[in-house]
Amino acid sequence: MGFLKPPKVWTNADLGLLKWSSIFFGLIIGAYISHIVKDYLWLFIVVTAALAVRPTIHYWKKSK
Repeated sequence: MGFLKPPKVWTNADLGLLKWSSIFFGLIIGAYISHIVKDYLWLFIVVTAALAVRPTIHYWKKSK
C-alpha cells in the first residue's frame, strides 16, 4: 500500500497545511473539553513551555 507511505521530503505547503489542520483540530477538541483545560491550565502551560525548549535552542544555536 504505497499511498499510506509518508513522503520523504515535505514541501513548505505540506508543512503549512499540516500545521493549520493541527491547530484547527486542537481548537475543536479544546472547545469540547474546555472544563478539563481550565482545571489544569498551569499544567498545560508548563508542558507547552517544556516542549518548546528544545526546538527553540536548536533554532537559535549557530550551525557549525
